[in-house]
Amino acid sequence: MMKVKLSVLPALILASLSLMLVALCPVHAYAAASYKISGYIAPDFKFNESQAAVLKSGFTAELAGTSFKAQTDIEGFFSISGIPETTSGTLVIKKSGYLARNISFTNIKSDISIGPKEGPVDIWPGDIDASGVINMSDIILMAGSFNAVKEDSKYNESCDFNLNGAINMEDVLFVAKRFGNTSENYPAAKLVMTTPSATPTPSSPSGTPGIRYDGRFDFTNPQSPKFAWTGSSIVANFSGTEVSATLKSTGENWFQAIVDGKVMTPFMVNSQSTVKLASGLTNGEHQIVLWKRTEASQGEVQFLGFNFGSGKLLAPPPAPERKIEFIGDSITCAYGNEGTSKDQPFTPKNENSYLSYAAITARSLNASANFIAWSGIGITMNYGGAGGQLIQDRYLMTLPQSGVQWDFKKYIPHAVVINIGTNDFSTVTPDKTKFINNYKALISKIRTNYPDAHIFCTIGPMMWGSGLESCKSYVTDVVNDFKSKGDLKVYMMEYPQQSETNGYGEDWHPSLKTHQLMADQLTKEIKTKLGW
Repeated sequence: MMKVKLSVLPALILASLSLMLVALCPVHAYAAASYKISGYIAPDFKFNESQAAVLKSGFTAELAGTSFKAQTDIEGFFSISGIPETTSGTLVIKKSGYLARNISFTNIKSDISIGPKEGPVDIWPGDIDASGVINMSDIILMAGSFNAVKEDSKYNESCDFNLNGAINMEDVLFVAKRFGNTSENYPAAKLVMTTPSATPTPSSPSGTPGIRYDGRFDFTNPQSPKFAWTGSSIVANFSGTEVSATLKSTGENWFQAIVDGKVMTPFMVNSQSTVKLASGLTNGEHQIVLWKRTEASQGEVQFLGFNFGSGKLLAPPPAPERKIEFIGDSITCAYGNEGTSKDQPFTPKNENSYLSYAAITARSLNASANFIAWSGIGITMNYGGAGGQLIQDRYLMTLPQSGVQWDFKKYIPHAVVINIGTNDFSTVTPDKTKFINNYKALISKIRTNYPDAHIFCTIGPMMWGSGLESCKSYVTDVVNDFKSKGDLKVYMMEYPQQSETNGYGEDWHPSLKTHQLMADQLTKEIKTKLGW
């Protein structure tokens, strides 16, 4: 028997315990530091805001030889995260019809930003055959589709760089501008290194899976919320290769899905239906936006959920900090804006609020928006003296057909844009006192709910003649009354009368081009007044 001194026993016991703990307890491996590469991308030619979502989206940014990749959203933004520390490689930016751009980096030890929003990385159109050079092969392909429109069999979307549905001299000039260039001819991109705000820690979930709802929603049943107002949207991030949505509609409602910034073909729901929004996606993280194109008068909708197949729901994207509320009639609803003639009657399919002046303005300002609009509505009378509630009554509602009231504390906008009065002057001139008093009461209600909001009282662009002059005079009196009492955040703004040269939508309503012009004017005005 081995004899051990008592004085040695404590040390032996501690050593034995330590060995036992090592054997019994797992070693905790901490995740290595990782970083992200992000930035903004845009085509190397001028385009207007109505084209921006389609033209900026769909670029692929990937690390060559790896599975790290992302697609740009409607603002041209991409973000690739989880890149291990000390990685060196080449970021390849590409899209069908464009000359791939290669941006190299070495020994990554921080987040990398390329191309800020105000100065995105340019990508050159013209490499139709994806050979890495813009040459005669591309000209030959262009010639084979020249003068083709979208409906023609020889139409090749890769040659239609501005996506206007026609391959013409404008597209040829894009190729000519960069003829003979290869990917090596791109100027060096500026890489901005961003030091992380804290030491990297073991990986953890980025957030709780969930869905973001933009607009007025009734959550009486939290699992199946209801909504009605135009422009209401449902936003989610998910991982997987597909996404479907189940909706229940009380009328003919049209929707727009935007997947990873790509605007998909609109679809209609008039009962309960499950619709495949996207399939065959690359197996990774994606974003879905489900947008209600049609107005509240088309009926209420109940959202019964997304289905991601074998994929899963992730944490939703954060809501924009800037907020705008729009109050209006058919103009704000985008009534018939996708129609092609003033002689066409209204069709729900051609009402696209995603391309309304209001929605374009909100996207231009990186703001969320609530849209409270109803075709034919007025503030003293509806179109042609029709019955029904006036705007100041419907403004109070979450679900205007069911009478569910809205809680104004749920959404406090920085700016409120009113476009009302066109229907009041549709057949006769309304009583001036009644119009002014009703308008002032609406603004007072807004001011009570939103003490600091900037309020824009706008008129046009459908009015003309004496009706326009009277409406302008009445609204000016309203605005001046508030200013005289010290409220200097109430403004008057007039849109120019719509022009035949810009086309008309259905029933003489503003065309897509007119909506764009309105958005340009309003965006500039809001930027000036709010300093955005």
